[in-house]
Amino acid sequence: MERRSILMKEDIAISKLVSEFGTREWTLLSRKLSEIYGITGRTGKQCRERWINHIDPQVSQSDIIEDEEELLFAAYKKHGTKWAEIAKEMPGRTDNIVKNHFYSIIRKQFRRIRKAAKIKINFAEDLTIQHLLNLLKEYQLPLSILSNKHIIQEISVLEGQENLNNPDNKSSTKVSSSFKLSLLALKKKKKIISLIPRYYVT
Repeated sequence: MERRSILMKEDIAISKLVSEFGTREWTLLSRKLSEIYGITGRTGKQCRERWINHIDPQVSQSDIIEDEEELLFAAYKKHGTKWAEIAKEMPGRTDNIVKNHFYSIIRKQFRRIRKAAKIKINFAEDLTIQHLLNLLKEYQLPLSILSNKHIIQEISVLEGQENLNNPDNKSSTKVSSSFKLSLLALKKKKKIISLIPRYYVT
């Protein structure tokens, strides 16, 4: 509770300083934070990050919804992991919010693979869609174990490119053949859930 009140005090102070000095002179703002409000230990960079990721009223802190996820992956196809560029196409979202959401999806898919393969996988160092595809191939797992339609689509595209580059490859997984079935299963699951009264959904 004490920590929360300290942060609230800092946020109010930073907001007032931003309204006075703008969002360009963060080193000056950090100094004024100490001089005017007696809050020390905050660098200009820390003040900037706090403003961008938590205080700025133009930034939405709510969960990313499905429509925004569509925008995210459409932008990902164009920009790869250039999060600042992707954020420009998602009003109200920062590059940090976009990046964190993307990798939370990736981590969830890795956990599903780990559970299905019944193995320990240290995936922290390689959070890529290519790594997901490699693991599906290595453990001969179908795409249907994954739960995100965008990841399923990206993996299908990746495998299609690999097959084009190496048409004699015999080690292809069930990815291509299970692609449509996986999307169908996801749609059916969502439809069933939508029919259940909300108070029954845990």
